[in-house]
Amino acid sequence: MLPSAVTMNRWSRLLLFSLIAAISVDCASRINKQPVDRAAQIKAHRYTVDGDQLLKSGKDHLALLSYLEASTLDPYNEVIFNKLAIAYARLTRFGQAKRASDRAIRLEPKYSFAYNTRGIIFLGLQQVATSVKAFEKAIELAPDKPAFYINLGSAQMKLERFSDARWSFQRALTLDPEAFQLDDTLEVAAVHGEDKPKPETNYQMAKLFAELGDKQTCLHYLAKALEDGFRDRRRLATDHAFATLLEDSEFISLVNSYGMVIRPGALSRNFSGFLLPPPFSPERSQGSFTAPQIAEPRTFHRVGLNGSTAVPERKGLS
Repeated sequence: MLPSAVTMNRWSRLLLFSLIAAISVDCASRINKQPVDRAAQIKAHRYTVDGDQLLKSGKDHLALLSYLEASTLDPYNEVIFNKLAIAYARLTRFGQAKRASDRAIRLEPKYSFAYNTRGIIFLGLQQVATSVKAFEKAIELAPDKPAFYINLGSAQMKLERFSDARWSFQRALTLDPEAFQLDDTLEVAAVHGEDKPKPETNYQMAKLFAELGDKQTCLHYLAKALEDGFRDRRRLATDHAFATLLEDSEFISLVNSYGMVIRPGALSRNFSGFLLPPPFSPERSQGSFTAPQIAEPRTFHRVGLNGSTAVPERKGLS
């Protein structure tokens, strides 16, 4: 049921109060937390839980209103302001999202999830180099969070720092072999950019999973690269990441279907000295999970309710 006009006026006042509070304090200074009444904290928690459920069900505006109510009741809770930032980002209100994340950081400068959320906000603002710095700060504070490395890798891909991006993804998979399928993820914000991803991005992802020995995910990304216009047969034939696939019928059939003829055994001479297993190969069962989707222009970045990641939507919440 939609809120009444009286209720919406109340929410409007809350929104105005929140914005004034966010703007009126110097962003560079740490906020000294003040005691909050226990009853207010409990009520704020209920509004936060409601906001989580509303965000999960796609009711972004109502989720925002719940988080605003929670932030009014408990204005010194960095977790609430981080979720408020996520709700703003879901609505592509990136300026307000940034102010909310700034307040979360000023409330707790070592709150790694707030820096991660900031990185996603800067991606939405197309300030990719700044987003990289935010993700790196999140990793500095919490180096054991695989989702942070995935987000960093996604930003590095946009900057065409492909070797760095593959290292970031590899690090995430070392920490958690299922890192591309985290459970606590939600859509955050559409990223306005080019109409379709560059073929190079999907080619690099194919290369990554070829190096990891995950053939099915490699072929998934290679197919996307070919669909997007990748046609560099010589490069594909001489890149050592694909050396062990040159005799694979599925690989050959996929490449041939796009007019890049590769025959079994015909290119093995290109790989003298490259037929050893890849140097980085965490133990994973090949083809054991559905190929993940990384964030692409005009698709959605993903983030958990604690600001966790930029990977595909899954069912659960933490």
